[in-house]
Amino acid sequence: MLKIGGLLLMILLNAFLLNKAIIQHRVIKIPSHIISLIFIILSLPLIHLESHWGATISMSLLILVYAEIINLADSINIKKIIFKTGFIVGLLIMIDYHFSWFYFIILVSLLYYSQFNWKHFFIQLIGFVYPIGTYYVLSVMSYQIILNPGKLDLVFSDKYYFDDYHIFLSIIFILLILSINELYHNYYRKKENAKKAFNLLLFFSIIILLQTIASTSLTFIHLMIIPMTIFIPNNLIYTKHKKFRTFLLGLLFISFIFKFVYL
Repeated sequence: MLKIGGLLLMILLNAFLLNKAIIQHRVIKIPSHIISLIFIILSLPLIHLESHWGATISMSLLILVYAEIINLADSINIKKIIFKTGFIVGLLIMIDYHFSWFYFIILVSLLYYSQFNWKHFFIQLIGFVYPIGTYYVLSVMSYQIILNPGKLDLVFSDKYYFDDYHIFLSIIFILLILSINELYHNYYRKKENAKKAFNLLLFFSIIILLQTIASTSLTFIHLMIIPMTIFIPNNLIYTKHKKFRTFLLGLLFISFIFKFVYL
């Protein structure tokens, strides 16, 4: 019970962080609680995992990275934002060194948001090295460190995710296809900052999927919850078929409840 309570608290926190970033930067123009609802529903299968803390904490940090990057578009304190992007990715690498892929994302984001120069590059690099360097110094000084860098326990096994949740995943797949189709046809209507935020989200998705393919493991597939949480609500909020939206959301939640009861 304590495990479920702690996980639900982390899921709610992550839902709040992501929803706040999306509303604050108007990634989706119409504010809606559907964003938080979708994130919570997609994250619920984590309840059955033994290593859910690594999954939820890594999602928290990745949400913070995304929020800081899209903040580059209109922030007056650019240097602070750039330092934070490096620092948070440094923390991610302390969870698992495979997150070093995301340093490439924050570096490219400087170019994408026209903020790249050598000064900003070194500010970001200092932020990136700072938590890792601090950890190393404390380790050398024989301080006990709680974190175990270089290791993130397997989050999903093939059997667990694709056999036990095939109905749940099928509904998500349908929602995702509809959402991508909507975004493709209405992309031109979005403001420039929102376009950049969606392009960045697509870049996140590609990196996560490439990492999954390269490692032949589903260890990081849970991170796809973050882009799906934005792609899917973007369609559901603007759809004219409100009853169909409610039906799919209800079906998604019910499919999880049945699996939760019988697993």
